[in-house]
Amino acid sequence: MSERPILLQADHLKKWFPVRKGVFSKAAQYVKAVDDVSLVIREGETLGIVGESGCGKSTLARTMMRLIEPTEGTVLFQGQDLTSADKESLRRMRRDIQIIFQDPYASLNPRQRVSDILAEPFLIHKLGSREAAMKRAEELLDLVGLSQDSMRKFPHEFSGGQRQRLCIARALSVSPKLIVCDECVSALDVSIQAQVLNLMLDIQEKFGLTYIFITHDLGVVASIADKVAVMYAGEIIEYATVEEIFYEPCHPYTWSLLSSLPQLADDNGKLFSIPGTPPSLYTPVVGDAFALRSDYAMQIDFEEKAPQFQVSDTHWAKTWLLHEDAPKVDKPAVIQNLHEKIRANMGFAHLGDEEEGNA
Repeated sequence: MSERPILLQADHLKKWFPVRKGVFSKAAQYVKAVDDVSLVIREGETLGIVGESGCGKSTLARTMMRLIEPTEGTVLFQGQDLTSADKESLRRMRRDIQIIFQDPYASLNPRQRVSDILAEPFLIHKLGSREAAMKRAEELLDLVGLSQDSMRKFPHEFSGGQRQRLCIARALSVSPKLIVCDECVSALDVSIQAQVLNLMLDIQEKFGLTYIFITHDLGVVASIADKVAVMYAGEIIEYATVEEIFYEPCHPYTWSLLSSLPQLADDNGKLFSIPGTPPSLYTPVVGDAFALRSDYAMQIDFEEKAPQFQVSDTHWAKTWLLHEDAPKVDKPAVIQNLHEKIRANMGFAHLGDEEEGNA
């Protein structure tokens, strides 16, 4: 089976924010929010970007969309260089790239009626008359499961889940090819999360959409993602298919994230938490940024960053544990417990099906 065409490709992308001691002084140091990230996203796929708060997930997404100007690197969208595009070319490309934010209420204009909120992108991109925009808004409400009565309402008249449906409808208004979902279900109750995720999967199947799904919740990733990029301290430290991340994780940080899943609480209901805090991005990190928090760190982890070790055609990780001369270590017992949970189909139905197919 041939691979799908590449939709978006980021090469050696960096976003460093200067820190100045005075208004007119030169930058004394930089916050390396995104540091040398390369990614390929193919048409119709969902890429999950996961990691703790502050690791650079949202900054990476905004830099790839050029909502934030990159410090270095390039982003190609459908073969066109997004990073060097002029204002008019960028406007045309942004029709094909939309974003859904975390807080649906904050991202909707409280003074606009739903009809105007949904029609606005259509009119901005000059896709038709106002009459056509209103007809499109009605179609979008049907698509996301909201009644036509919603057209005259204001955002405050909807629940959180309904408001997020409106945000999804607004993103679809201009028929994009790529939608960036920035923690778009994290503020919702678990039952509402499932409804919104199912809606997004249905829409993806219907229109062939590509998603970049930013989240700290690996349970959400298991439900929706095809590929997963694990971020830590501004870098992607492991990249694989969602099955490989759950069944064959390689980086100790990925082990820790998986160990923190609520489904893996012990018999007393106690959850695992990652010790320590992420490193400051103000100062250069020597070696593996996760070394100080890892029980598996070796001396070399404090001295030199690991290169990218290829595990399979679709899986790589930056950890010295994959070096041929590294000592063999057993993964945490809780990871084995995760495998049992998947096989028992407890909260990971999608992955459970995959495991059964591989048995």
